[in-house]
Amino acid sequence: MPGHPEGSQQAIVEKQYRAFLKFLPIPLLVQNMDHSVAYLNPAYENTFGWTREDLELDPFVPIPADQIKKTRTGKASLLTNGVFYGLETKRLTKDGRVLDVIYDGAALYDGNDQPIGLITTMRDITQSKKDARTTQALFKIAKALHRYSDLKSCLIFITRQAQHLMNVRNAFITLINGGGENIHSRTGMAGDCEFSDTFPEDYVSLKDNPIGKIIFSGSSYIKNEINDEEGLKAWKLKSSMNRLRNLIAAPMQVDNRIIGAMVMTNRIDGEFDQDDITLLSSIASMVAMPVENASINESLRK
Repeated sequence: MPGHPEGSQQAIVEKQYRAFLKFLPIPLLVQNMDHSVAYLNPAYENTFGWTREDLELDPFVPIPADQIKKTRTGKASLLTNGVFYGLETKRLTKDGRVLDVIYDGAALYDGNDQPIGLITTMRDITQSKKDARTTQALFKIAKALHRYSDLKSCLIFITRQAQHLMNVRNAFITLINGGGENIHSRTGMAGDCEFSDTFPEDYVSLKDNPIGKIIFSGSSYIKNEINDEEGLKAWKLKSSMNRLRNLIAAPMQVDNRIIGAMVMTNRIDGEFDQDDITLLSSIASMVAMPVENASINESLRK
């Protein structure tokens, strides 16, 4: 955005225009035809973390490698048609996160109708997409649970849905014995493989398991840095080739009785956070009663 003599009508308009762009809550970027940055508003820096200086060094640094072709196609369409709307793509933040964005843009022209730059907005839709996936997954689980009277099939179905929803390597459900003193079994998904383990009596005593003490007292558990795997035999899977990096768990409760816990380990795209605790607790609460019913049915069949 070129400057104009101070006090001129053009300078006044440009000042008002910049004030509007600064106020705009949606990330906005103005680029010259050579991809150099003419302007980015505070919302852009607040959302993505990149500064103008960062983009001057490398204008493509916020664009994931697998999104560059899509971005170039969008810009080509923009120059051909003068404007484009609703391109769904992704952008990297400076701290390493990947955000889903809606990319809109328009070409800027000089007095001779020649393109001199591009103005684009990038609306962050990461949370809204996550909320939609969560709602869909919870509905799918709730709708299908009544079909699974067999305990193992019920647990596999639940953990497979949770595994995909929370983007983790491993997802499983641990059940405790009737007395509530030992972890009895665990069933779920390790990568693409189903598994089901039954522990010998007193093999995993809750009295001697610090993580178990927390979870089976009714509290959720989250840990993103696990260096010492001693005492984690109920949580680390022998079938998994990866080291236990992080873990999240939520108790499953029926009528103030804790019957087990839902456990997710080794998140694929980073660390667990408080939103994950809330989501896992919601799933655990929803499936606790159907899991207990399936467990009772299995006991009656034996």
